[in-house]
Amino acid sequence: SIYIAVASVVMVAIASIMVINLGERASNMLSSTTPMALSWHTICLVINGVEAKLYLADTPSKQTEGYMFKKSTDFLGVGAVGMLFNISTQPGYSVAFTMRNVAFPLYLLHITHVEGVGDVAVDVIYMEPGKELYVVTARSQNDYFIELDTEFYNRYIVSRAAGGVLVRINGMC
Repeated sequence: SIYIAVASVVMVAIASIMVINLGERASNMLSSTTPMALSWHTICLVINGVEAKLYLADTPSKQTEGYMFKKSTDFLGVGAVGMLFNISTQPGYSVAFTMRNVAFPLYLLHITHVEGVGDVAVDVIYMEPGKELYVVTARSQNDYFIELDTEFYNRYIVSRAAGGVLVRINGMC
C-alpha cells in the first residue's frame, strides 16, 4: 500500500491507494475488485537496456489492489515482471508502501528525473511479504514507482548497472 501525506489526508496504495483521515481509517474505503474484473493495461519500459513489461496501476482501484492476493507479478499471464505506479505528490511528501496480503517479495524502485542523467532510481528497496510500511520521500511531483519481480531485478537489472547509476530508465519499448 502507498501512504501519501497530503495536508490532512493520507493516501494509501501498494499496488493500492485508500483514502484515510489522519489517525483513523475512513469507513467507506475503496471496494476490493478482482483483477479479472479490472481492465489491466501494460506498459513496456527499457530498464538498464532490458525490456520490462509492467502492469499499469492507473486508477485508484488498481493502485489499492496492486499485488494484494496475487500469486505472482504476472498474475494475468501476459509476461509482466512488475507494476508501475504514477502517483502525483509534492516534493518532500512521504509515500509509504505496504506488503500486507502480498505473498512474494518485490523490489520497489523510486524513480525521479536527474538533470543531465535522465530517469533513475534514487531508492531501491527490497520489500518482504507481510511487512507493513516502506517509506520514501518524493523528490519531485513527477516521481514514479515500480515494483519489480526480485528474480528479474537480480538477474537483469543489477547485472547491467553502469556509470555509477544502479537503475536507469532508458525509455519505452
